[in-house]
Amino acid sequence: MLASDTLDVLVVDDSDFFVSITADKLSDEHGIATRTANSGAEALSILEEQAVDCVVSDYQMPEMNGLELYR
Repeated sequence: MLASDTLDVLVVDDSDFFVSITADKLSDEHGIATRTANSGAEALSILEEQAVDCVVSDYQMPEMNGLELYR
C-alpha cells in the first residue's frame, strides 16, 4: 500500500453511468482514490502519465476490450 494508505484506482468503462457509479462507490464507501476513463485508449493515456495501484475495467468496450487493455 502507499505511504498514505490510500489505494489509487483507475476505473475504465465506456458507459458514463457505470464508470461514475463504480468510481463513486469505491471513493465514498471505501475511501479509495479513483480516476476514470471512458475507453481503453484514454486509460492507456492516463497510465502513461500517472501510476495507479489497480485498474478496474469493463470487459466489453468498443475498439479495445478489457483484455486488450490489460495486454
